[in-house]
Amino acid sequence: MKLARLTLLVVLVTPLLNESLALAPECGTGSGPVPPPPPWGGPGDTLSPGGPGGGDRRPSAPGSGGPSTPAPAGPSAPSAPGGGPSTPGRGNLIDLSDWSWWWNFNRDPYLQLKQSVLSQGVQTSGDEFFLGRGQHTSLTSRLPDPETLEQVVGPALLEAIETGTSRMQGDAMIAIAKLHPVFRPEGKSLVKLIRQHLWDPNQKTAESAVVALGLMGDPANIRLLADLASDNEVGRKAMNRAQVPGRTRPLAALALGILGSRVENPDARRMIVSRLGSLLREDEGAFPDLHVACVTAMGMTVLSAAGVPMDSEESHAASPMAHREAQVHFLLTCLENHERHEAVRAHVPKALATLAKGASKGLRDHVKRVLLEELERLARRDRLVRYGIVQALGQLGDADADAIDVELREALHASVRDGDNNQRGLSLIAIALVSSRRGESAEPFTALHSEREYLLKQLVRGKSRLRPWTALALGLQGYHADREGLDPSKVVVDALLERYEDTRSPADAGAYSIALGLLRDPRALEHIQVRLNDTGNDDARGFAAEGLGLLGSPLGIEPLHELVADATRHRAPLYQAAIGLALLGDKSVVETLSNNLSKGTSAEIKSAQAIAIGNVGDSRAIKPLVKVLEDPRQLDEPRALAATSLGIVCEQGSLPWTAGFANHVNYFAMTETLLNGKATGLLNLR
Repeated sequence: MKLARLTLLVVLVTPLLNESLALAPECGTGSGPVPPPPPWGGPGDTLSPGGPGGGDRRPSAPGSGGPSTPAPAGPSAPSAPGGGPSTPGRGNLIDLSDWSWWWNFNRDPYLQLKQSVLSQGVQTSGDEFFLGRGQHTSLTSRLPDPETLEQVVGPALLEAIETGTSRMQGDAMIAIAKLHPVFRPEGKSLVKLIRQHLWDPNQKTAESAVVALGLMGDPANIRLLADLASDNEVGRKAMNRAQVPGRTRPLAALALGILGSRVENPDARRMIVSRLGSLLREDEGAFPDLHVACVTAMGMTVLSAAGVPMDSEESHAASPMAHREAQVHFLLTCLENHERHEAVRAHVPKALATLAKGASKGLRDHVKRVLLEELERLARRDRLVRYGIVQALGQLGDADADAIDVELREALHASVRDGDNNQRGLSLIAIALVSSRRGESAEPFTALHSEREYLLKQLVRGKSRLRPWTALALGLQGYHADREGLDPSKVVVDALLERYEDTRSPADAGAYSIALGLLRDPRALEHIQVRLNDTGNDDARGFAAEGLGLLGSPLGIEPLHELVADATRHRAPLYQAAIGLALLGDKSVVETLSNNLSKGTSAEIKSAQAIAIGNVGDSRAIKPLVKVLEDPRQLDEPRALAATSLGIVCEQGSLPWTAGFANHVNYFAMTETLLNGKATGLLNLR
């Protein structure tokens, strides 16, 4: 398989739920399977089977437009180097029980890549961390200045939108939206420029315009996005169609969520919640995408609390746009309504957890109570909803001795004991997060020691299929405990190192690489380097590269530079090697990638370099990326990826804008609008 296709396939988690796309004849052909992807390595054009064999497989009907219907677990498919099936074909379906899918969706707050690129040191604790919002600490002068945005980046992207191909226009619109309001084209309205592409006959271009309207963060776009989501006359006229396409409606709702997370005006937020609530009251029909999008967006649009008890008449009777308590009550009714589509209810727990974070203890405890009751009620059915509940409990619980939190931790233990493989893995992660989160009582970390012992026991005596999950859980637990000022556990590192040496599976070894990197114990350096040199498996090398970066030892710089050099000649994890160097504070990686980008290499190599430099580049990356974007001799692919990378470099937030959607998402209930193998889902974008 050519490098161009690899760079296209390496998305946040492209090989996920729409397995029907993976069954297309062209998928899986070529030199080998696609390794598990990093958060974003370029938009994917097709799906290919990935991940190790075994566990639950979830086929979907072609063209369903909704999430897959769970199917019974089947026998393991033969594995090939790289973690994918050795013989592509219709029998190879995606295994979602592997630990790497959770990490791929949730790694951004742990990497804090933007802060590593722009400054050394960042606050990574507190509620905002767990919600995927990041901490907006001061950035250094390596961030592109307003003059550069106005005079260099903005005009280059504007030219790509006005004269480029459809492939370039969509990516350039997403990128230029991030420059608003700094970049204001002279004599032109950026909003009008983007709106006119809603008429574009190319579906991907039109949908990119919808998302761009949300990314601008301008409250003036609320009504248009709401009209598109509602498929009313105004929305249809805006698209010059008899009706708003079925895929565009949920994308518009998700774009409202982006706006809801960015606008500060409380009336604007209430307007968003009101329109989303109206859509959720409509009959959803056969496809749940729109209601999943509305639930997701409502969770991102946090209203002010009124301070009323959750069991009060005011909380129950009020419109969801009234205040946060009414929002929560509205979503709780959606969760408890078993007539609703399972996929919709599966996404409600995350939205509830997002709204409950930072709210009063009474509201949080009420949400915990309802989630625990619903988890018990669904003991043997609606497993997609159970997966969502377990992840939400992991976001809400803490380590103190409050009765509700003790009960919550006991429920997670029962979930490890009685759930299927997917639920067990998620429950182990939830236990790690809960036990390392500060409680509000006099002894805020009562459960840390006992839960650490529990996880260590699972590592040694638990099922082999869950050991990588347990390793990752121990790494996460130690990471957060360290940021709370608690002493690290030498016993945990010793246990992980012992298992690491004995692990033969490259996929499993990746979990230990990440866990040891999170724990930052210098004894792990030599062990991770061994995996980095495992030239037979790029998955193991990629996670080892991330692990070295997280570990923080400058001794990891040289081997990572060798991996970057190797990636210019062979198929190797360039993206993750660049991440590792950025995390270690090595600023020369930008120059290395920029020099390689300017050389007369193939389009495939240029695409890979553009992706990497976008993710780890600072202001020095602007010039080489603009050069590629403006060069008409280049093929569309590297030019489009240069536009995307410019947007990433210039993005103001400390985390990618997609993190709010990706972190703690119930990826077992993924819809096509959120993520798909045609690179048209929201999480396919950057």
